[in-house]
Amino acid sequence: MDHSFGYNAASRPEDFIGRSDLLWLLADIAAKGGNLLLNVGPRGVDGAIPDEQLTRLDWLGEWAVPNHRALMGTRPWVFPGTSTDTGATVRYTARGDTVFALVQGAAALVVLGEVRPTPVTTVTTVDGRPLEWSDTPGGLSVGLPPVQVAEEPAVVVMDGVEARPA
Repeated sequence: MDHSFGYNAASRPEDFIGRSDLLWLLADIAAKGGNLLLNVGPRGVDGAIPDEQLTRLDWLGEWAVPNHRALMGTRPWVFPGTSTDTGATVRYTARGDTVFALVQGAAALVVLGEVRPTPVTTVTTVDGRPLEWSDTPGGLSVGLPPVQVAEEPAVVVMDGVEARPA
């Protein structure tokens, strides 16, 4: 989880991937149909997993467990990813008729230009709380849920949506 393969006693803190980058890497890979391969290796001295690597595994678990619906058992959507007009980065995953938008770097409101609502559209958080949304000429405008930690991607769950024609 740094620039080395396995454990390297010479690794410095700045060599390790940061929380924001690690969580976004997972979201990005899931949106493209991939799997995140982690480079975790034990120390040669005692065979224990180093604290720096355990910390990063904890970060993944803290975010991926509550957001597992948007990651596990999903497929890439029609648009795996894009950026909004305001510079937020968005990745999409899907399962059945449900589309998940994983959003990084957005304020309280994001316009998902690739999404068009239907008469049966619902927009919620991963735990089912409804989110404010509206159809705009630029796409589906969604009031994002507050994230627990600033560097975590926000997850929006959309049922009954369609891809907006290009």
